[in-house]
Amino acid sequence: MPRLIDTSLIKKFEGCPTGFYKKIKNEHGIEESRYVDDGLCHAYLCPAKVWTIAHGSTYLLNGARVNSNSVVNLEQADMMLEKHIQTEIIDRLDEQLLNSLTDKQLSALCSLIYRIGITKFNRSKLKKAILKQDYKLINNNWDWLGKNKAIHRGLCLRVSEEKAVFFSDKFK
Repeated sequence: MPRLIDTSLIKKFEGCPTGFYKKIKNEHGIEESRYVDDGLCHAYLCPAKVWTIAHGSTYLLNGARVNSNSVVNLEQADMMLEKHIQTEIIDRLDEQLLNSLTDKQLSALCSLIYRIGITKFNRSKLKKAILKQDYKLINNNWDWLGKNKAIHRGLCLRVSEEKAVFFSDKFK
């Protein structure tokens, strides 16, 4: 039976900006950038200098890499997110772990894994703590705020919300 994954946490913090900046000349003949919202998600360079689109995707639905000319609509953006969660997260998690989590806990965990990557999660103390169902160790190892990076308020809010959702349910 397929698991019900709530992607609202990921969508809230990953966003899906629509529109683009366009250089135009104003009424005085001076060139300036103006934002034009066309309801589409346009590719952008993320802080790591990787072409990204929609909810943080680096690949399009057809498997091609996102490039500077990539554009998707909001429905495609949501499909890309759902495909990524299924193929890059759910399909790569241990059955034991999947079977021990409620849908809410799995949704919170998917948000964290979307942020840090499945490889880091699979090697983490957090995964071991979840398998042991040790709430204290889970709490102590959830944060993943990154090393040598500026920690911003938005990331702290996301981590807090992920943890709140995860701990709102008991293990199965």
